[in-house]
Amino acid sequence: MSSKTELKQQFAGLITKFQDKVVKGELAINDDESVTNVLFQELIGVHKTLTLTKCPNVTFESASSRLYTLIINDSGLTCIKGIKQMTDLQELNLQNNQISDLSELQYLTELMILNLSHNQIKSLKGLEGLKDLETINLEDNQIESVEELKDLPVLDHLCLSKNQISSLKGLEGLESVKTLYLDGNNISDLEPLKNLKSKLEDLDIAENKVASLLPLSDLENITTLTLASNNIKSLNGLEKLVNLTWLDFNDNSISDLKQLEALIKIQTLKFIDNEVESIEFLKNMKNLEVLLLSFNKITNVDGLKDLTNLKKLDIAYNYIQNFSPIENHSNYNNYKLEKQK
Repeated sequence: MSSKTELKQQFAGLITKFQDKVVKGELAINDDESVTNVLFQELIGVHKTLTLTKCPNVTFESASSRLYTLIINDSGLTCIKGIKQMTDLQELNLQNNQISDLSELQYLTELMILNLSHNQIKSLKGLEGLKDLETINLEDNQIESVEELKDLPVLDHLCLSKNQISSLKGLEGLESVKTLYLDGNNISDLEPLKNLKSKLEDLDIAENKVASLLPLSDLENITTLTLASNNIKSLNGLEKLVNLTWLDFNDNSISDLKQLEALIKIQTLKFIDNEVESIEFLKNMKNLEVLLLSFNKITNVDGLKDLTNLKKLDIAYNYIQNFSPIENHSNYNNYKLEKQK
């Protein structure tokens, strides 16, 4: 490695350019082709956070470990070779690049927050031993397998949206996860999620191939569940999820809402574009504030009579002729009731 004197000569231009912009150990640079190596930050006192946006020539060659947060976005990064020397990193954000190989991340054992969304990642090899990871965002990549995530004991937020995942094998061990986003994949089997019952609160599996909800039946702490745009015909499995406050089943083939009868904490309920015929089973949902039921086969609104806390109701494109049961609602004039078939 070059001596400090040699490095100062090498990065003299950058030091002069950015020395005065360092504030309390932090520096942000935007749209600058002159930044060719993250190493210069050590020479000007950046020891907390370095943020580089649209810096297309940056590399990690001879990178330093004296940095806690590194953010490099929209910079066309294809390779992170050399990053393994930045062993003090606790937060790494490399979103909106062209990265595919994560193998050097295995050395960053202090990492707690990792954002690699919007890249070209297919394999998660390199993440296996990062035991301190609490938050991972891998949205919009090309990931097919998640087995490398199976042993991350403190992980509580995981985003895998918009990938090519068909199997959830590996997630069954993530017993600390509270938030899990799996929307926009090829998932049909939810069985591995059964083990997440103790902590999971927020689950999004929209735009997949899910048909059965039974594996979710013991997720007793879940409050937010999104399963829009799947192949669901039955709500069997939801009966015991009494802590739910948000439920989104838009664009499925559900006709019977009986399984929701005991879920009286629900505040937001979305069933647009299904086969729902009766809403009688919603009558005890006194906390309901948002109810979206357009494009179904509903013939009457009797079940909504006592739901006077409703702030938003969309029940257009159904078969309802009489709205008198809900005319006393304070927000009645704001409801979308028109265009009945």
